[in-house]
Amino acid sequence: MESESSGELCGLTEEIRRANLIQYYRRHLEQLDRAIDDPSLAAALSTVQDVTPQKRRQLLFAHKQYVLIMLGLFIGITRRSELLGTLRVLSRNPVFREYWERTGQQRMDLPEESLEARIGRAVDATMAEPWRPVRRTPPAPAMSASP
Repeated sequence: MESESSGELCGLTEEIRRANLIQYYRRHLEQLDRAIDDPSLAAALSTVQDVTPQKRRQLLFAHKQYVLIMLGLFIGITRRSELLGTLRVLSRNPVFREYWERTGQQRMDLPEESLEARIGRAVDATMAEPWRPVRRTPPAPAMSASP
């Protein structure tokens, strides 16, 4: 019986941790929304220098996209393979590429084995891949049976 209540406690602890994580990211996303809407707040939130207010908003939006994608992984609604596929597509966007290049130092400061650092290295590798659009050959028309 003690083992059963210990398991319930672990499950409850994990549920609370996930709820806190969601709340944290919700607040972070709200801050990003405010910064995107207000250039004076964007300047306070962004670490990117020497860009126009419009470019800063674009870079903050690219960051917001990255945060949303990572949140999906953290809370378990996205699998790692889906996350990498989404980031592979997003990495072809010029604004996201610029965001990624300008924020590389921040990722270098992450603990090497953290999930975010590992994902960051995967995105770095994706950025280095040449872009080759997949061309799918349409299936041949079905042959109908002759009477």
